[in-house]
Amino acid sequence: MSIIVREPIVNGRFYPSKKDDLAKTISSFLVEANPAACKIYGYPYEELIGLTGKDIVHSDYYNEFKNFKEAVLSGAPFFAESVDIRKDGTAFDVEVRGAAFTFLGRPHLLAIIHDVTLRKKAEKELKLNKEKLEVLVQERTSELEEKNKELERLNDIFIGREFRIKELNDKVKELEGKVKNLLK
Repeated sequence: MSIIVREPIVNGRFYPSKKDDLAKTISSFLVEANPAACKIYGYPYEELIGLTGKDIVHSDYYNEFKNFKEAVLSGAPFFAESVDIRKDGTAFDVEVRGAAFTFLGRPHLLAIIHDVTLRKKAEKELKLNKEKLEVLVQERTSELEEKNKELERLNDIFIGREFRIKELNDKVKELEGKVKNLLK
């Protein structure tokens, strides 16, 4: 299945409406990239064109790149999170959406790449803070359980003492009654 994408082509260059779009031939060579894609990958347009997916995808994610090609060529939409590599070698987190389309009369793969590094960093910090909070909650729960046990122990002591005082008071009243009777 091919999707015909009508995007502006200016001076023979592809300007997709999405931010970081790349057009690849079926053999995976980059044939077009918009300025945003050039910027996030750190390549001038002339250097980015002609690279393969393996040139810009982190080696741990080559299998996702293979899944991308298979899904798109079968007509299915594609979405995945991956890690790509900039020209300077730094890795960055991306979301990849893909589809097949016809570009200049030939079938191509369209990859819409979004740099999600900041979101991933925030998610990691959120997860770390959640874990810290869970530890603090568990520690506080343990402290409260210990305090509760101590209160129960003290309560048992005081209740026992109160019962003993009541028994003694009852005994005192009983004895006082007997003493009054004896004194009469």
